[in-house]
Amino acid sequence: MGYDLYCQLVTEAVAVLKGEKVEIAPDVKIEIPAPANLPESYAPKEAMRLMAYRRLSNVTTLAEVADVAAEWEDRFGPIPPPAQMLLAIAKLRVLALEAGIEEIVAIKGPGFGGPTAVARIRPVTLAASKELRLSRLYPKSKYDPDIGLLQLSVSSRAEAVPETIAALTDLEIFPADASVAE
Repeated sequence: MGYDLYCQLVTEAVAVLKGEKVEIAPDVKIEIPAPANLPESYAPKEAMRLMAYRRLSNVTTLAEVADVAAEWEDRFGPIPPPAQMLLAIAKLRVLALEAGIEEIVAIKGPGFGGPTAVARIRPVTLAASKELRLSRLYPKSKYDPDIGLLQLSVSSRAEAVPETIAALTDLEIFPADASVAE
């Protein structure tokens, strides 16, 4: 069990014993099969990498993601692609939390003329005008309003993060500046 999880469990147990209401922080399940890490060659000391991961896991705003990126660049130098993907996933997580999205999972597409990869996003609510926009801008994507599932066609599972951010911005689920905010 990780230290953070242990601390969270102890804090919740103490709150329950005191009769306080325990609020569980919402989180987003994000599964993107792409290299997303801090390479040892980039941040050579394990303690530094763990501290960097912990800080990134606690961000709640796009500004905090940008602060982490600036800190990494200042401390370790130019950010390599796996660390850039880690930052992009953190950005996606922040935006999804703000939009009330609970799950984003990139999977292999169905093949047979369908998309190469699909980002399954839920729950999503689209107005009729946004459904029309989805069908026009992302013709291989599907939306099931009964279960709030958006299956967004993406070019590859590795590109699921930037393409999901762009599409959800186009559909006005994410704020208009989400695609350009760093």
